Parts: sequence; C-alpha cells; structure tokens
Amino acid sequence: MGLGTVQRALARVADADTGVIDWTNRSSAPRRTRRTSAAVEDRVAELRVALAAGDLGDHGPVAIHRAMTLVGDDAVPSVRTIARIIERTGLLERHRRVRRPAPPPGWYLPRVAAGRAELDAFDVIVDLRVLGGHADVLTAISLHGGDPDAWVGTGVSSALACRALAERWERTGRPDYVQFDNDTRFVGSHANPDSLGAVPVFVLEAGVIPVFAPPVELGFQNGIEGFNASWQRRVWR
Repeated sequence: MGLGTVQRALARVADADTGVIDWTNRSSAPRRTRRTSAAVEDRVAELRVALAAGDLGDHGPVAIHRAMTLVGDDAVPSVRTIARIIERTGLLERHRRVRRPAPPPGWYLPRVAAGRAELDAFDVIVDLRVLGGHADVLTAISLHGGDPDAWVGTGVSSALACRALAERWERTGRPDYVQFDNDTRFVGSHANPDSLGAVPVFVLEAGVIPVFAPPVELGFQNGIEGFNASWQRRVWR
C-alpha cells in the first residue's frame, strides 16, 4: 500500500481513545461548501431573462456581472461563478455537444470489429513528382496488425495489384477480407457493372472476401488514407 494509506491508518489509531478502531471507508466530500446561495442564483436567473428581453440582448455572464454591479447588489459573484450558475441551473440555450465514442475499427464487418477477422486495405497514391516525371504508389495496410506495404511504379494497373496481393499474402498470410475503393483498377470497368474485374476475381479465387467502400461515404478508408499521408510525409519527402 502507499505511504499516504499507512499515514491515514496511523492517524486513525492515534484518534481511537477506546481502543476500538473504525476501519470503514470515510466520505471524501467536503464538510463545508462555498456554493452560491439560492437567492443569488435566483437573482442571476432574473437578470438573464431581463437582459435577454432588453434592447441590446446581451445576457451573458459579463453582462449579468455588469448589471449586478451597477444596481449595487450586496453579493456579486465573479463572471466565472455566474457562468457556472447559468450552466448548473439549465439556463443555457445551447447545451454542450455530446461527444460519443468512435465505433471500433471495421465496425461495418462484425467479425472484424470483434477482432476475430483481419482486413487488408489497398489504395493508390497518384502523380508523385520524381526526376522530372511522375510516379504512382500502390499502398496497403492491415486494419488490426498495422502491417504496411508500398509498391512504387510509373503506373498502377490491375495486373500489378494482383501481383502485389500475391506477394503480400505469401509473406503475411491471407486475411479474411480485403478492402478497396471504387477505382477501376480494383473494381473493374464501370461500363460493365454486372461483371467483375481482374482484382476481385483474383481475390475470390484466393478465398478472400473483397469489400468495396461506398464512394460518397467517409470513414471507411481512414486507415489506408492515413497511411498514405504518413508515407508521403515520412518516406517520399
């Protein structure tokens, strides 16, 4: 146990006159509080309503403090105390934004979200300047493991994507899912929506389930997009 715990225990022993020591937990709440009186809180609420209906309409903590000072109220709280009174008594027109926790990675695939399946995400960085020309980079990263890959070339085709998939999975093993965006390199030609491209056919033959992120929804590609930004910042430059 900590030193403070021992010190508190010794203090209880010293305070025990009858030899019987009460070891039950004691409340840490302060015995005396300095909360503003109900009358002052009512006065703040009254002034807030009156100032809101006035010509200027300024009814914030500073305006309330100024008004209480001008009329000579006996107890004038500080501006910060007035702000706390307004919040505590529910006088705020706009309440604080509720920030809810983010969903788990891969939330749209139950087995991935539960950590029972892995997902590889692939994407392309295009038109990086090099030696007077341009280069493209095929990137990949696993959702849970964070295992990155990058293939640099003068163009990224479906054939290169298939070779990269085979090379990566030979080294790391095949995941349960692999995710792409709606790029024609991955999904195939948009002119034939009922047919699969070379990449999804290769993926299905390998026993992996292909997943395509919706084109107008944000968040599905956050992992690979973050890796693309990190790769360009730390490797390319």
